[in-house]
Amino acid sequence: MANINLNAIPTLWEDFELVYAVLAIEKEQAQLREMLVNNPLDSASGRLRACLAQKLQDLRARQVQRTPALESLMDDINGDTPEDARLFLPSQYQAIQRQELGLQALAHAEYVLRVGRAEDRLYALALLTRAGATLKQRRNQTAEGFLAVSKMQRQMDSYGRRIRAIAAAYNVHRSALLQLGLPANNVKVKRLRRGHLSGALAIF
Repeated sequence: MANINLNAIPTLWEDFELVYAVLAIEKEQAQLREMLVNNPLDSASGRLRACLAQKLQDLRARQVQRTPALESLMDDINGDTPEDARLFLPSQYQAIQRQELGLQALAHAEYVLRVGRAEDRLYALALLTRAGATLKQRRNQTAEGFLAVSKMQRQMDSYGRRIRAIAAAYNVHRSALLQLGLPANNVKVKRLRRGHLSGALAIF
């Protein structure tokens, strides 16, 4: 039986917890950017930005506590555009830089967490594209009249937006994983093609 360093377990858990928190902020940034694209005059944007900026401040304090070398690399957070603030994840650095900064353990945590998220999004894409293809078939075969066709088209548009959003999130995870050493030909975290999003190509 392999020996387990019990003293390393709390640090390992803390690293996963920290990366989990960074990925949550990354998701929040993406959601805010999407909201601003769809509705740039949304009255809630100021409040959401202020909240996000505070979360980033708290997050950076934790990151510096874990990796003091990051402090000299951190710029001020722009309260007007916190959705564009850097997150200082291991995947944003080359391997030699990660070693110099002491990010190897965090890089492992990021890799493991992103693989899980990427696979979750592939599964969601598979379900949505199948449902979208079924809806399109129903529209072509059974929908009659302007109102019925319009209703189904709105549903299809909704599916399309969700598919594009999930695909974008998947691509973020895959790009980061490639930076962390994922082989480009990995079959589980594959490169998405246009046919995968339209349903012409099976994801699984």
